[in-house]
Amino acid sequence: MIRYEAVTREYGSLEALKGLSLEVPHGSIYALLGPNGAGKTTALRIGIGLTRPTSGTVRMSEVDVVADPIGAKAVAGFLPDTPSYYRHMTGDSFLEFLGQARGLPEHRWVPRREELLTRLDLREARHNRLVNYSFGMLRKIALAGALLHSPPHLLLDEPTAGLDPWSVRSLKDMMLEERARGVALLVSSHDLDAVAEVSDKVGIISGGQLIRELEAGEIKERGAHGASPLESLFLEATQDRTRNT
Repeated sequence: MIRYEAVTREYGSLEALKGLSLEVPHGSIYALLGPNGAGKTTALRIGIGLTRPTSGTVRMSEVDVVADPIGAKAVAGFLPDTPSYYRHMTGDSFLEFLGQARGLPEHRWVPRREELLTRLDLREARHNRLVNYSFGMLRKIALAGALLHSPPHLLLDEPTAGLDPWSVRSLKDMMLEERARGVALLVSSHDLDAVAEVSDKVGIISGGQLIRELEAGEIKERGAHGASPLESLFLEATQDRTRNT
């Protein structure tokens, strides 16, 4: 389980997060939605141990992320919104580097690399340098890196950004497969339709606060009213706050 408990993050006078509390059980997908600047990326960076909260705690099952950020990275995969790369590595060598850096035995990371390169349609580009990858390809190789060690927790920041429709469909299938494997997935996204299709719960965040949580059934109930059901719920939840900003 991924559990945030009263997490705050301050940057001087700016409160990026204000007492964020949420839970993502194993075998479920939780989508975190919100306007730009709402605090989504800050929340995920705290969740993987890249940013320290001003107060509050985050746990990945038995791992206290704040006290043990290295331990958190061992039990979680993370796709940042703007991944960093060694630009002159190839796709193959990038994943090899990650496998070795994580201390994975070769018999684990090698077949997993083959599986992920196939699933993400990167086999033909595996020997190309990352500097020559398109933006969408870079997103996919970063996702492969997040999945390489088959972690029980996944934090994905805007995973569909820059992907073509076929790749988005493949990504959604992979997310559902990871959920079936018992993984807890916390996903930040602006792709409302993709989120509505795969999520078990949606949290709407605005101004650093979690202002509403929606179960999958509540989203589907709106589907008979013409517009995207999640879009209408999102706009309904955030309209007053966006008018005041």
